[in-house]
Amino acid sequence: MSGTAVRPRVHGQGDELSAMLLSVEEIRGIVGADNIEITETYEKFLDYVEFTPEECAGVPFNTIERAYRNSGYQAVSGMIMQNDGQQRWIDEGVVRFATAAAARRFVSDSERIWQDCSGVRAHAVPDEDTAGQIWAIRDTVRLRNFNGLMVTSSRVDRPGRECAHAMADRAQLVIDVAVCGPQIDDEAVTILAGIADRPPI
Repeated sequence: MSGTAVRPRVHGQGDELSAMLLSVEEIRGIVGADNIEITETYEKFLDYVEFTPEECAGVPFNTIERAYRNSGYQAVSGMIMQNDGQQRWIDEGVVRFATAAAARRFVSDSERIWQDCSGVRAHAVPDEDTAGQIWAIRDTVRLRNFNGLMVTSSRVDRPGRECAHAMADRAQLVIDVAVCGPQIDDEAVTILAGIADRPPI
C-alpha cells in the first residue's frame, strides 16, 4: 500500500467476531464514497517490518501485533477497504478478551501509551517492498459516550495524508478502527459507534 502501511499478518484467529464488523455498504455511507471495496479480511494481527519508536507502533494504526503482544487477547477479526488510488482507506477490527475488565484495561493502558507518543515523529517501514514513512502523531482525544480514545497522525513525507485511529471497549471486546485519507473527520469514531451498537459476541 503506497499511502498507508501494509503489514505482515502474525498470530491470532477470528471466527464469529466478523459478525460484529460493519458491511462495506455501511462503510460507504459513512465515508461518503460509493467506490469503496473490500480488499482484505483478516483473522490475524498486523505488524510492520520496522517501526521506531517501537512503543508507539500501535498509535497511528489499528490491530498492530506489537500493541496487543502479551495483552491476553483471545481472537481478532477485521476487514480492510479502500477505493482506487487509496484516497480512502479503512480498517475496522474487533479483538476479543477473556473478560470485560481485561478489554477495558487494554484501552486504559493504550491511552497512556498514546499520550506519551503525542508529538512524536515515527518512522514506519510497512513491508520489504515499501519505502519508509514518517508519521507525526498528534494529541489523544477522549471519546464522549465511550470508554475510548482517538488520535490523528499526519504523513510528514506525503503532505495531506492523515489517519485517524479510534479505539473503545464494549463488553469483552476492543473495537479498533483506522480511517486514512486526504481529509479525515470523525469517520473512525462513527464506524466504532456502529460496531459498538451491535449485540456483543
